[in-house]
Amino acid sequence: MTNKLLAGIVAVVVIVAAVAAAIVVLSDKGNPATGQEYSDLQLIIYGNANNDFTIDDSDLAIVNSIINGEIADGLKTYPFADVNCDGTVDSSDVTLLQSIIKRETCTINVACIDSTGKNVAVPVQYPVSNIALYGLNIINSALSANVGTHVVAYASPSGTYANAHSSMQGQNFFSNGAFDWQTFMNVDTQTPIGALFCDYSYVSSFMDGEIFDTLRDAEIPVVIYSPSSPDEQTSATATIGFLCGQETEEVGYKYAKLCLDVMEEIGAKTAGIADADRASFIGATMYIVLLNNSNASQEIGRLAGGVPYYEVNEEYRSLYDAPSVNPMNINRESLANFQDADVYMSVRTSDFGGDPNQTVIANFEYVYYNICNSLEFYDGVLDRMCFINNLLPGVIKAAYLAEMMYPDLFNGYGDKVAQQFIDAGFAPFEGQTVQSLMGCLTYQDYLDAKAASS
Repeated sequence: MTNKLLAGIVAVVVIVAAVAAAIVVLSDKGNPATGQEYSDLQLIIYGNANNDFTIDDSDLAIVNSIINGEIADGLKTYPFADVNCDGTVDSSDVTLLQSIIKRETCTINVACIDSTGKNVAVPVQYPVSNIALYGLNIINSALSANVGTHVVAYASPSGTYANAHSSMQGQNFFSNGAFDWQTFMNVDTQTPIGALFCDYSYVSSFMDGEIFDTLRDAEIPVVIYSPSSPDEQTSATATIGFLCGQETEEVGYKYAKLCLDVMEEIGAKTAGIADADRASFIGATMYIVLLNNSNASQEIGRLAGGVPYYEVNEEYRSLYDAPSVNPMNINRESLANFQDADVYMSVRTSDFGGDPNQTVIANFEYVYYNICNSLEFYDGVLDRMCFINNLLPGVIKAAYLAEMMYPDLFNGYGDKVAQQFIDAGFAPFEGQTVQSLMGCLTYQDYLDAKAASS
């Protein structure tokens, strides 16, 4: 698994831009001319020919080699070498790439999809300033690149978190359960918005005709990611960091490098585990809503070296094999018939800081939609379940889950990785400790918290 991750053979990071002009339709995650697939764990920007997390002279060398005929089928092998997305690699690509390498003001082509799911390449002005963010996962990803001072507007239906999002500036344009587009456009009038970065799961809530036309007329590109899995979060952070300028590019690169190091370490530690001996896991979100089989959060468990439970239990597979990625569409089946998984992971969101004991207790005793509380829902498997904080980067989630799955191999590993991110200086973790991150809460933590509070 690790080699594939490091090679970028992972789930796609999707980006959407709503600017109608100059959009080139792609064929399946690749170059508009060839349809050649590209790596997803990378800086998803044309000019990044070698599929890493930066654009430099090594990319220029590839472009020149293609032009000189030194690389056969160059465009198929290196689809991002077509820097201007015109279907050929020539001197005009060299000119644009040289501007990107010098980090000059220029037009960068970003690989993306449109609101219908078609892959496109969209021109975005570099560097992007005065950005807007919509959706919890995109906020988390962006702030990890320290772009908080670039934010002029934001919105999250899930709410914002005072400590984890303290670096984010700007005005909230989400109120009364919906977009406040007048507020959004007022912000754009005062400080023209260079791009709206959005979580793909929220596309349907705003991409209707009127709003689409408004964004197009205002020439505001809408850049949409799906940063729910560890690899997608890594690419989203690196790409947003790059687009916002050299200072945040450096942070995004450091973030991506640390994520890759953790992925490699987990892969190395689990490489010797036979398939039959790998831990199975059941995932949930929003406390008690079981993930369907295609949900991106399943990748947290895969990265941790585990096997999704639906792959070992056909009955479970049939219950959760829905096409939608929205877990709210899944029936809340009882776990009574599925209690032989090795680990039960519930991804939920809790702000950093606060009273640790009260936070732990609240998670385990929280009543969800008056159906049942967490203790009741996980009855019978509490010794194998954990709450993992959704505000954390995907690789930290995977590190904690790996420790749950293979305690002998990963004793203390989750806290170790969390401390590495704290020490690295990423904005969401400023002033935090391993304990205040509320990274992974177990039933024993709950018992300890109850005892301390009594």
